[in-house]
Amino acid sequence: MSAPFTARRAARGRRRLGACLLGPSLLGAIFAGAAYGADPETASSDKVLEAVPLDGATITVDGRLDEPVWRAAPVASGFVQRSPVPGVVAPVDGRVRVVYDREALYVGVEFDLLPGESPRALELTRDSFRLFADDAVSLKFDVHRDRRSTVGLVINPAGAQLDYVTLDSGSQFRTEFDARWAAESTVADGVWTVEYRVPYIALGLPARGGAQAMGLNITRDHNVRQATDDWSPMPAEFGPVAATHYGRLVGLRDVGVDGLPVSFIPFALVQHPGEDALLGDDLDVRAGGDVRARLGEDLWAELTVLTDFAEVDLDDPLVNLDRFPLFLPEKRAFFLSGLDIFEFGARGLSQVFFSRRIGLDDDGGTVPLYGGLKLYGRAAGVGLGVLDVVTDGTDGAPPSNFAVARASYPFGRGGQAGLIAVSRHALDERDAFGDHYALGADAAVRLLDARLEIAGFGALTLATGPAGLDSGDANDAGDRSPPPGTSGQVTVEYLGAEWQPSVYVRRTDADFDPQVGFVRRTDVTESGAALDRVFRFAEHPIARLTLSAGGSGIWSADLADARGQRAHGGVELRSRSGWSASLEGVWNRDRVGAEFELLPGVRVPGGTYAGPQVSAYVSSPSTRAPSGYAGYTFDDGFFGGTLHRLSTGFTWPVGAHLRLFGDCAAARLDVPGGQADTLTLDAGITIAASTRLFADVAGQLNSVDDAARALLRLRWRYLPGSDIFAVYQEDLAAADGLTSSGRRITLKITWWVDALL
Repeated sequence: MSAPFTARRAARGRRRLGACLLGPSLLGAIFAGAAYGADPETASSDKVLEAVPLDGATITVDGRLDEPVWRAAPVASGFVQRSPVPGVVAPVDGRVRVVYDREALYVGVEFDLLPGESPRALELTRDSFRLFADDAVSLKFDVHRDRRSTVGLVINPAGAQLDYVTLDSGSQFRTEFDARWAAESTVADGVWTVEYRVPYIALGLPARGGAQAMGLNITRDHNVRQATDDWSPMPAEFGPVAATHYGRLVGLRDVGVDGLPVSFIPFALVQHPGEDALLGDDLDVRAGGDVRARLGEDLWAELTVLTDFAEVDLDDPLVNLDRFPLFLPEKRAFFLSGLDIFEFGARGLSQVFFSRRIGLDDDGGTVPLYGGLKLYGRAAGVGLGVLDVVTDGTDGAPPSNFAVARASYPFGRGGQAGLIAVSRHALDERDAFGDHYALGADAAVRLLDARLEIAGFGALTLATGPAGLDSGDANDAGDRSPPPGTSGQVTVEYLGAEWQPSVYVRRTDADFDPQVGFVRRTDVTESGAALDRVFRFAEHPIARLTLSAGGSGIWSADLADARGQRAHGGVELRSRSGWSASLEGVWNRDRVGAEFELLPGVRVPGGTYAGPQVSAYVSSPSTRAPSGYAGYTFDDGFFGGTLHRLSTGFTWPVGAHLRLFGDCAAARLDVPGGQADTLTLDAGITIAASTRLFADVAGQLNSVDDAARALLRLRWRYLPGSDIFAVYQEDLAAADGLTSSGRRITLKITWWVDALL
């Protein structure tokens, strides 16, 4: 599977900057367009696979399809290459069978091997995106047939596993999702065989009497050929998780209707030094956990109590060389389930709900989370979600209750329309805090075989209490509530095999303040257009050439004054062997309204700054060891000065049990307000004894914060879904040599129990 983050829609999803409120005219156009959307039952690929019931037979998941029921099951084959040359029949085929009982699907996959081939299996750790550099088999389920979301289950020949969810055909690809499923792999007699057992609760499949179907695709990443093959052909421009082009799995009847499935996931934790002082000032012993259950046909509930996220990965060390805030993604599992229901807005630009604002402060420090309840699912075809979480207070904010309600209706081939409401309520009476509310509506329609998408949203924020709540302090406004604020966007894009144009417009006024969300910039209207031309070559060392051009303009929200312009053009090459390179030129004009501090001791005065910027990037094939990348940017209009920025990184699997990795970013800037050098470093090793026992040793350095961090994390998956984590974290001050500024040792055990009530 080629990297999902290279999918065209994924890239555009990160930079959709649209800018105006979603008015009645747009909503009317979208709903009218839905009438011409393709029928969900006929819109996807013509590939169909029928699942057959076990009828009392049993299957042992051992990577060998030797039970009689496998020989009687219908076979799906005919894999088609997606890369490097789309649409070519794969030179080595595969065969897929599916059988089921009342609790789970069983999927058997066989892939032929080339003469003398030994599939690559250098990744042993769980939940690693590096699995796709090996030979890998991916099951992709569009469980609810919404043509937008995917649950993926991946395994390599060593048995290492990865599960993930994606949204909007790849605009988000989240490996933090965790499900309990089993798979075994064997290689014998020129055939690679994988046998899966996938409980319905892992997929979130509705309990339904009678027949039901779901979207399905099976993908093979073939390391020797550096190729990706799909059972249901997917145009390369749509990316690897385009649910619009999945085939159909049919034949399921009366699945999941016996009893109420419940997952209990308790944890116990010992931590030094302590915070709650349950056993003194130096040691904490805590317990909590999650409960997941299906309450109805397709209604799911999750309860979390005294939740701890000690096992979550560290954020990457970053230096912000702009006056706008950085966007850091959510990594905590409780907030990621049901993600397809709760997603709203322009990610990283304007969101009324961003779960990272719950239980984390602005510096990424944890805020104790007392408990939370989440309900999500579908009723009468409408996606529904409710989230309610209570957190403790901090020095700057009181204990709070956060609530979110979301509804969305899917139609056509990947279209949807929905509403969202968000609130934050302070649980004690502090004069500087009131209640906060946000409301929004969004819609999208896909036409022309899902190639044309028109999408947009509108949002409103309201607050009670004193103005200036973002500062956490009362001000001269006394008890006057801040005015309401609005934000919205419209995007139109066409995803052709060769031509890929897009236009956008976005507006966010000065009073838009999503306190349970994220907004990059306020008091701004921005619009622009881009055009890509893609060339693909069947027999050439260069597999793909992309030429791109575009421009944008920025004004104040009321269009009274210009804030900046940007024009760009570039070229990207990808070779048949997996090398890629790009070159981009930008001319940028930016008006800074007021002085701000760019870095400690470096201030940028207000003014207008303009100049050219050139960026170059190259990366080696991830399927070869070692692999790496390097990028360089020169900006001759950087706030009236210059900027040189270099980034580089590598990963090197020294066999299956040891992997080295590192990422480094360095910058030198010279502006009228001062000069500075910055450096961030993230490096370490991964040691894997097996696919169930592995350790990470990592170090981070951020020269701007004069801080470093060392992390040692041991993970043992002693039972399916159940882990023991041992985490040692040392924070270091780097101003005058590395001296300890904080230390934490955590031992955490989780236990996953599935029951049928």
